[in-house]
Amino acid sequence: MDGVKKRAALLKSFEFNTRVAHYGETGVFKGAVDVLGHRPAQLRFEVLSPTDDTLAVVVSDGKRFMSHERGRPRCLVGPACAANVSRLLPIAFEGSALFDLLTGGTSFLTHDQADVTWDECEGALRLTLRRAADDTVQTVWLSPHSFVTAKMRVVRKKKELFVLEYDDFRTIDGVEVPFSIRLTSEHRGTDLSIDLREAYINQTKPGALFEPTCPQGTQEEEVPCP
Repeated sequence: MDGVKKRAALLKSFEFNTRVAHYGETGVFKGAVDVLGHRPAQLRFEVLSPTDDTLAVVVSDGKRFMSHERGRPRCLVGPACAANVSRLLPIAFEGSALFDLLTGGTSFLTHDQADVTWDECEGALRLTLRRAADDTVQTVWLSPHSFVTAKMRVVRKKKELFVLEYDDFRTIDGVEVPFSIRLTSEHRGTDLSIDLREAYINQTKPGALFEPTCPQGTQEEEVPCP
């Protein structure tokens, strides 16, 4: 776990130009999405048109969030809980966990037991965390050199919640990051792929980009956490 923490300390911010494909119960979405993040939990998602116009935006400063779709009179605001921050994703994650998810990091579940073994088939360290309270098991496969996550699986009460798989690893500004991310969840009927086109590490500064401010002329609507 120390290796994971050291890698996280090297990666303070990111800016990704991505291509997203999502297949789920609500239909199919394919498009360009710009994603920016700054630790610990500042995030910005912009869904872009083919001409690079902003179609939708979700912003969080770690405490509050804002979501708006172009042309809509309403602008959603509220606390930066998992359900609000992850509005563009099929599964909800807290802001800090979402930062790690998008960069090949690992957010550890609170756990009672932790085991580390070598997985010969995967060629990776296998970290298994168990939490007795809700019978949850988190299994993470890590590079033994860079400690970037290669795969993650979370199971609760013997039901698989989701699987994250990473590929196409490249070193950007001294940090190895995955350029291909896939999240699948059979019980939610969802398949999400994120492919990076461009990536910038530790160049994004905190500030205006992460301010959850509604566009001028829109009406704010408070959205509580579930």
